[in-house]
Amino acid sequence: MSVGGSLDIWKSLGLTDSPYNSLPITSDELGDKLLVGREAELRSLSISLLNLHTHPTLEGGNGVGKTSLVSVAGYRLFQSYLAGESKFVLPLQKNFQLSARENVSAFRVKVFLQVVQALIANRDTLPVQKLSIPTIPVLEGWRRALRAISVSSENGGVSESSVGTDSSELAEAIDEVKTWLETQFKDPQSGFFLCVIDNLELLETSSEAKALLEEMRDEVLNIPGLRWVLCGARGIVRSVASTGRLVGFLGDPVDILPVRDEHIGALIEARLNAFKIEDVVSAPVEIDGFLMLYHIGHKNLRIAMKYCQDFTLWALMRGVDFSKTEEKVALLEEWLTSMASKILQNSVVGKRAWAVFDALTRKGGSLKPSDFPEFGFKSYQAMVPHLQSLSSANLIESVVDNVDARKKTISVLPLGWVVNYERLKNHAGAQ
Repeated sequence: MSVGGSLDIWKSLGLTDSPYNSLPITSDELGDKLLVGREAELRSLSISLLNLHTHPTLEGGNGVGKTSLVSVAGYRLFQSYLAGESKFVLPLQKNFQLSARENVSAFRVKVFLQVVQALIANRDTLPVQKLSIPTIPVLEGWRRALRAISVSSENGGVSESSVGTDSSELAEAIDEVKTWLETQFKDPQSGFFLCVIDNLELLETSSEAKALLEEMRDEVLNIPGLRWVLCGARGIVRSVASTGRLVGFLGDPVDILPVRDEHIGALIEARLNAFKIEDVVSAPVEIDGFLMLYHIGHKNLRIAMKYCQDFTLWALMRGVDFSKTEEKVALLEEWLTSMASKILQNSVVGKRAWAVFDALTRKGGSLKPSDFPEFGFKSYQAMVPHLQSLSSANLIESVVDNVDARKKTISVLPLGWVVNYERLKNHAGAQ
C-alpha cells in the first residue's frame, strides 16, 4: 500500500498513528501498553516510591527510556490507588526541567500550579473520603492566582521577576497550597504527588546541578506530599546524589540499561497492535528491521524510532507498496546507503578526522576534551579541526558548558551512526 493521494500516511498503512513515535511514553493506558521489557525496573521503582523516603534517581543514556519508565510507573500506581490497593499516588501532568538560571521560588510556584491542575483534572475520580480535596471554586482560585504570573498558561512557566511581588492573591494561594499539602500529607503513608525532574544533564556540569538542587532541598524536595524522581545522563545524577546536603534526600542512582534484544519483538508488536485499525497492518519496519536500526543507533530507542519514521516517508514518497513488499530489510539497507553515500561521497572530512570518528564510535559515541590522549593527540587543540569537520558534516555535535566554554561533551548524531554502519559494512566488504 503506497501513500497515493492520501496525506495520512499511517492510515494508508492501516494504522491510526505512527507506531514509531519517538516521544516519551505517556502516563496513561496507552503508555502502559507500549512499555515493554521494563517489568523489573517498574517493580523496583514502584517499591522505592511506595516504601522509601528518599527521592529515586535514574541514570542512563539519552533515549534509553527513563522518562517513559517513570510515566508508566506513575500510571500503574495511580490505578492501584483508585482500586483501593495502595496509598494515594497522583502523577503530575508535566515533567520539569532545570536550568542554571532557575529561580527556586519561581520553580515552586510551577510545581504548585501543576499540583492544583492535577487535582482539578482528577477530582471527580479521586475518593474524596480518603483525601480532603478543596472545592472546584477554591481550586480554580488557586490556579488563577498561580497562573497570573505565568509566562505561559500552557506550560506553567513562571517569570523570575514575578515571584516576590506584592500580589497578595498570589502569596495567599502559595501559602494555602503549601498548608494543604502539609495538612493532608503530614503522615508520609498518606501518599504523594509524583513529580519528575527530567534531563538533569541539561545543567551541563555537576557543580551547577549540586548547587541548584541543594538550594531546592528545603523549598521543594522537602515539601510533604511531593515525591520526586530525578532523571539524567552523563554521570551527572550519580555525582549529585553523593553530595552531603542531599544524602538522605536522594536515593542512589539506578542505572537504566537499553532494552534487551529479546524484548524488541514484543515491543514492536505492542506498538503495531496499539495503533492498528484492522487485523492486517502494512508495517514499514518489522521486528528484524527494527532490531537492525536499534543496533545501528547504538541501542537508542529514540534514534531507532526516528529512523523508522524517516524511512517510512522516504519509501512511500517513492511509491513503495508495503502491503506487497517482502524485502523490507533490503529496502531499509537501500535507504541507509542512500543517506550515508551523500556524506561519504561529498564530504570534506579528511582521513585523520575519519580516524577520530571511527575511534569515537568504538568508544560508545561520546567524548570529553580531556579524552584527547585516547585519540592519539598531544592536546585537545590539535584535535579540534578534525572535530569541526565532523560537526560540519552533521556527524557529531558539541554541547558546550554554559559556565565554562572550555568544557563540552562531543556526541555522535543519528546520521553519524548511519554513516558509521555504512563505513563498517564497506570495510567488511573490502576485506
